[in-house]
Amino acid sequence: MEFVQIIRTGDSDSKGIRQFKSGMVGIAEGQTVRVSAVNTGLPNDEEEIDPTISFGVWQNPSSELLAQTKIALKPGASGFLDVDFDTIRGHDTNRHQVRAVVTVANDPRSTCKVTLEVFHKVSGKTAVFTDIRESGAWQLVKTT
Repeated sequence: MEFVQIIRTGDSDSKGIRQFKSGMVGIAEGQTVRVSAVNTGLPNDEEEIDPTISFGVWQNPSSELLAQTKIALKPGASGFLDVDFDTIRGHDTNRHQVRAVVTVANDPRSTCKVTLEVFHKVSGKTAVFTDIRESGAWQLVKTT
């Protein structure tokens, strides 16, 4: 018989790979959803490797990947991924439900922060803005 012990680790236990998952958010005609990341390190901070950010936005309830991109962020820099309502395929509807998943690699000091925003693409007015919290990590401790 094999026993497996798995523990939940906290943010401070991160080994440099972090994941952020949003809940669902609605996007209506004329709106854009933006997932952003910023490296809050100081521009003169010396890192061996800059953090790499992998953005993904999914449509629910089908869990269809709508858009993805990957970028490196130097200390003090930011990046984002936009998904416009008009690019989302689906049923004839005036509203879609989407969610974001962002993976940050090479961030052992947890300097990268992630947000989600929904804004009107013509006026630029923000309808929704929220931090995306880091998902708790799980670590295999022991297999016997």
